[in-house]
Amino acid sequence: MHKIYRLFKNTVWYFIITLLGIAFYEFVPLGGAWLWLGLFIFAGIEWVVISKLRERLHF
Repeated sequence: MHKIYRLFKNTVWYFIITLLGIAFYEFVPLGGAWLWLGLFIFAGIEWVVISKLRERLHF
């Protein structure tokens, strides 16, 4: 039961991070460097957050 709860909690965090990414891209100007810079910044933030969550949840 505890493992199912952790899986649900982990899935919710992935969903929240994905929604933040979608919202972020909605407001980034679709002009050249800003889009690519935003892509790399968000990918870096997402990687750090997900790796820390995986360490903490032992997934």
